[in-house]
Amino acid sequence: MVSTEVTGRGPAHERMAAIAEHAGLRRIQVLTMRAADDPEAGGAEEHADQIARHWAASGIEVQVRAAAVPGHPAVTEQDGYRTVRRGGPVTVFPRSAAAAALRRDGPWDALLEVSHGLPFWSPLWTRRPKVLFVHHVLQGVWHLQTGGGPIARLGEVLERVALPRVYRGSAVMAPSPSTRDALVDLGLRSERVGVALNGIADRFCPGGERSPTPLLVAAGRLTPQKGFDRLLEVLAALDRPDVRLQVVGDGRSQPDLERQAAELGVADQVTFLGRIDDDALVEAYRRAWLLVSASHREGWGLTITEAAACGAPAVVTHIPGHVDAVVTDETGLLAGSVSEMAEAVARLVDDPTALARLSEGALAWAAELRWDAAAEAILQTLAAQVRRS
Repeated sequence: MVSTEVTGRGPAHERMAAIAEHAGLRRIQVLTMRAADDPEAGGAEEHADQIARHWAASGIEVQVRAAAVPGHPAVTEQDGYRTVRRGGPVTVFPRSAAAAALRRDGPWDALLEVSHGLPFWSPLWTRRPKVLFVHHVLQGVWHLQTGGGPIARLGEVLERVALPRVYRGSAVMAPSPSTRDALVDLGLRSERVGVALNGIADRFCPGGERSPTPLLVAAGRLTPQKGFDRLLEVLAALDRPDVRLQVVGDGRSQPDLERQAAELGVADQVTFLGRIDDDALVEAYRRAWLLVSASHREGWGLTITEAAACGAPAVVTHIPGHVDAVVTDETGLLAGSVSEMAEAVARLVDDPTALARLSEGALAWAAELRWDAAAEAILQTLAAQVRRS
């Protein structure tokens, strides 16, 4: 899902231009595991893409370095910034670090390092101004993220032991207060960890008509961490043949989920839409009665706020990230178990007044979340690192 272009240059871009000029930030490197057009792209990639777009709209020269994408050129210029794709899911880390350290792609003034599991360990190879943006802490869910085994144990140790030691003196940012708290719990200094709430692209807005029958929509990569198996259990627990579930996204768990739906007797109520384009995603959110997510851990919950901007409130698990993306009983409901989720869904499906109230609250909350504000907050932190250095 590739974002739409930033439209125009607003007050936030003027402020960012002034911040960058005052700090001497003409060129910024962004290191991330995946580019926005990667088949596995999700919320973290949307974030990097939006930040790069808004910085570019402010007159900053931005280069994003990420893993190669089969069928895509190694270097592209699009949406105001440059993307360089080198290496695979593992080798992208050392290759990107080496390229930035040796300035193979030219000089740069500051670095935004994106961690979606593990970082690029920039304090070990550069002393230039930098910010680490951590999308979420994976302690407790590494086995779901990687399939378990030695890789999961290594991830746990690196995140719990190495990350707080390497980045203890670095500027770190998170997309939510709960993720910030998790980073502090790991051992990072609280005064060095800031928050920049995720925004919502302009394409997510109300319109069209809601489905005439109860429709739940869930979106994300089909991996164990995202808890789609629990959503199927919620649907079975509802025991409501009139309720439908649309699943947006693809991934390695899809065959297991299709088999589970059949075993639970809800296969005819579930539609796996696969990976769809932006227009189709917006339409899915607009038709939804509720956005549902049973994820085990998140850094924020971008699908929640995107759906909110289209008028769909949420019923989601009570986990870090979700507690920030949902304003309880104003934009949606939080649930601690499958039975609680089923109860919450049933209550809202049968109460049009409550559903309409939450929909209005979701629209109001979503209107406060802007990508240009997130880009400005991160740029301010980078500028502070320039002054500090």
